[in-house]
Amino acid sequence: MQSGLRLFLSLLLVAISGVAVLAEEDVHTTSLEMKRGVPYVRLMINGRGPYLFAVDTGTGNEAVVSPKLAAELALPVVGEALLTDLSNRTHTPVDKVEMDRVTVAGMDFNGVTAIVRKPVDYNGKCMGLLGFAFFREVLLTLDYPKRRLELSRSVLKDEEGVMPMRLHKGSPMVELSMGKQRIDAQIDTAGLGLTLPLWVGPSLDFITGTDVKGSERTVVAEYTLRGGQLNGAIGIGDYHYDAPYVEVNPTFPIANIGSVALQNFVMSFDQRSGLERITASRDWLTVSPSPMMVSTGPDPFAFIRMQADKGGM
Repeated sequence: MQSGLRLFLSLLLVAISGVAVLAEEDVHTTSLEMKRGVPYVRLMINGRGPYLFAVDTGTGNEAVVSPKLAAELALPVVGEALLTDLSNRTHTPVDKVEMDRVTVAGMDFNGVTAIVRKPVDYNGKCMGLLGFAFFREVLLTLDYPKRRLELSRSVLKDEEGVMPMRLHKGSPMVELSMGKQRIDAQIDTAGLGLTLPLWVGPSLDFITGTDVKGSERTVVAEYTLRGGQLNGAIGIGDYHYDAPYVEVNPTFPIANIGSVALQNFVMSFDQRSGLERITASRDWLTVSPSPMMVSTGPDPFAFIRMQADKGGM
């Protein structure tokens, strides 16, 4: 009787251990290589590689591949697309190609469509981008503090810390707060700084002597930016940026949170259930100037307000 009980308990332990192993194997993990705060992964295409790709939640397409890589892999053209960005001012026709199999963190994605365009490259060796739509059938977790990307078939549940996901042009959104003001913001992992739309300009109060200006590029266009250190805080959920450096974009209608502003966050996105979870290890965060911004001297912030009143910059 006792031996039978011992056998039962042993089999139960093996079964439980087996479930634990399967659960662990269900999570596919790979390292994030960071350059100027932007996350990159190494992946295989049709069994060849590895190739360095940026992870770009600000791109609603499945993927972007460079013309060089498309030619090297002889990827078949399957159509044409019009490429645009948040400004919706530029529509560039590009080829669409198909990749039979893309392998990321040991997980295969079949029949992936990509647009052919030279990506914005902060690394020097980037061959393409993985857009937000690439991850539509999996749970994607970007762990900035641990420099890790996780993929799994698990589903986020509607519980504490999980919120409904909103999309804009296929990219995830979050709400920023500035006092009583609420601003929609795109989560853009291939972007750089914390960027606000021009219409917010008249309400901004900057700390003098911290002016920065510069330009930032997308796969479509280049934009002149102006900004500086904010005199105040910006909230994102339960977290706050204390006196962050912000940029003002003359063409984007909504805010943009790039990787410089995401370095303390762990973000999970489940497009199947329409849920996301964004957490950080501390409540108060800082944002430095993005790498594309350069110091230029004292206080031209009146320029931002003046141009905002005119409706352009």
